[in-house]
Parts: sequence; C-alpha cells; structure tokens
Amino acid sequence: MSTFTIWESEVTTDCKCTDENEQPITGDCWGWCLQFAEEDVAFLVEEWLERNQITDDPDEVTVLITTEAMNWDRVSAHAITTADKLVEALRINGDYRLRFKLQRTELSIVRYSHDEPTGSLFTVGIIVDERQPE
Repeated sequence: MSTFTIWESEVTTDCKCTDENEQPITGDCWGWCLQFAEEDVAFLVEEWLERNQITDDPDEVTVLITTEAMNWDRVSAHAITTADKLVEALRINGDYRLRFKLQRTELSIVRYSHDEPTGSLFTVGIIVDERQPE
C-alpha cells in the first residue's frame, strides 16, 4: 500500500512577508511574496500531476475546475484551463485567499473573499484527450 503526504499551499493578497533581514513587510501581495506563493503552488501542481501519472508539462495539461457554491449567491460554475493557470483562473478583482490541498491524487482549492467568507470549494480534474495522433 502506498501512502501520500498531504500537500497544502496558499496564495493571498494579504501577505505576511519578510525582507532579507526577517523584518515584516506590510502592504499588498503583488510583489515577491505573491511570486513565492505561486511558485509553491506550481510545485504542488507538479506533484499532483505526477501522482496522477501525467508526465506532460503543466502548461500542456487541460483541467476542469468545478464548484457548486461560488460567490455570495452560491452559484455553480466551471472553467477549463491548463494546470499552470489555476491561480489565474480563480483570481478575483479584490482581496482573496486561495488554499490549495493535495490529498492522495485529489486536488481541491478553497477561495475566501468578501463574498465568500466561509470559502467556496473548487475541485480540479484532468481532462484526458484520448484521440490518437495522426
């Protein structure tokens, strides 16, 4: 029986970053802090693909993001993107926090925002193209 470590990562517009002297940096998260958080997510996505036996690069893997309760009115929605664009697909115009969780071979993301104070759960699936190359 194989066991998998649970991986978690977070991207937020409310960063708690430090400078080279380990002093807190305040303000928005559109600089280095966000870049480092997104790099952590990229490693998590690569691990997710590996666990699902996908050897293609993340920018070549098509994924389906689904939710049953998004925004203040809890609407259902879906989006199709590539594995390397998950953060971009779930980014909103405003403050937010994306919590990525990889458990076994399943990837889920919870987005928190003003309109989603208790979080909206998104699940991510891999779309496999079974057509044979010509």
